[in-house]
Amino acid sequence: YAAIILLSLGTLYTEWLLMGICATGSKDIKLVLKNIFILLAPLLIFYIASAFVLFASGELTSTDNVIRVQESSKNLVLYGQAYSQSHEYYKLKSVLKREPQIIAIGTSRALQIRSAFFKDVEFFNAAKVIRILRDYRPFLDAIPEGKEPEILIISLDQFFFKPHEDMNQTNFDSLTTNNNDWLQALTFGPPKLARRATDHLYSIATKKAVQFVSRSPNKKDVQSAASISAVTTSSILSSPADLMEGARKIGLNALVANNGYRNDGSYYTGSFIADPKGAEDYLFKTTLSKISRGVGVFEESNIITKKSLNELDLILEECDRRGIHVIAFLPPYAHEVYEELRQTGRHKYLFNLSSELIPIFKKHDAAFYDYSDLKTIGSSDEEVIDGWHASEKAYLRIIIKLSENDSLLGQYTDIEYLKKRLSKSKSPFFVFDNNEF
Repeated sequence: YAAIILLSLGTLYTEWLLMGICATGSKDIKLVLKNIFILLAPLLIFYIASAFVLFASGELTSTDNVIRVQESSKNLVLYGQAYSQSHEYYKLKSVLKREPQIIAIGTSRALQIRSAFFKDVEFFNAAKVIRILRDYRPFLDAIPEGKEPEILIISLDQFFFKPHEDMNQTNFDSLTTNNNDWLQALTFGPPKLARRATDHLYSIATKKAVQFVSRSPNKKDVQSAASISAVTTSSILSSPADLMEGARKIGLNALVANNGYRNDGSYYTGSFIADPKGAEDYLFKTTLSKISRGVGVFEESNIITKKSLNELDLILEECDRRGIHVIAFLPPYAHEVYEELRQTGRHKYLFNLSSELIPIFKKHDAAFYDYSDLKTIGSSDEEVIDGWHASEKAYLRIIIKLSENDSLLGQYTDIEYLKKRLSKSKSPFFVFDNNEF
């Protein structure tokens, strides 16, 4: 907005000067140019500085280059661009380049499945290429015949099967189009960068102020308050200590917040892990509000559409034809959220879903499990990122259960080792270090 205002004022001022020159017959065009430069100099400095930050942070790095670096690196390469990241293209191209034997696919809810869960096999997490049920088949079609995975772990979001899900749309264009646009980043990045930095400074300064007034003032407090600016500025450029040394970070989201895709396609939510109580959905307040209002993925429905069931049948039929072993599940909600959905009585489709899906999976000899309630996998509401995104720790529990019930998947997991790592983990969110992939 500041840029638009400055440009508008600059245009008006230039017109006023030109009108004056024309009226007086003056030929001193240098005066006009000088005044325009003075007016626009701060804006130019701001954009040049922002462009440097975008370039130096890796925000302008091409997706293809990121894929190459992640595949070849033995250390963590965290990929988190803020303004130009092309999630679907990144995931599909990574799959095509690596040709993994096991692929996890779904919405963002499946992003916590990691390669460290498996042994002696190439794994890639292709989650977030899916937005609706109709996206699965185009993704499979994009993988050449003979290059398909041996095992496909499918996370099926419950809301895929509601009546209001548009089955005629598809995400295919974004799968094959690289939207990593450096021009877009340079155009929209600087204003957003300034706003994000300002918001970050304000948030930290507010916390410091609250801490300051909540204690008896002394010399140390006064010195602390005086140094708020220096502390907050360094916080923007530094990273939480939980991300191990030696990691390479590409993009502002990775550098500033420690958020981004690991080498195996799984997602690390560093900003959440650093401050869980500061999360937007802390104590599920945002999720429960959406349920009460019946909005977004929590839109009310008591009906499962036949069209969605037919689409699932076509997905499994394609996997049958190509010899892909399918293991599917309904991803978990936090137990409190699941119970709230039950008690409202306005989401009956969700609780009738398993009985409708089981016959379709049996028809294709594919495995299916309902983990909608986090409690059914032996987890608790501490092991979630928000009301409907479970943590790495919870997803490790799911993979252990799947491996115990599926002999083929069990060949690629060391169940006892995974259980041992699970029991030793002290964090409710993660089990493995970021460099374990």
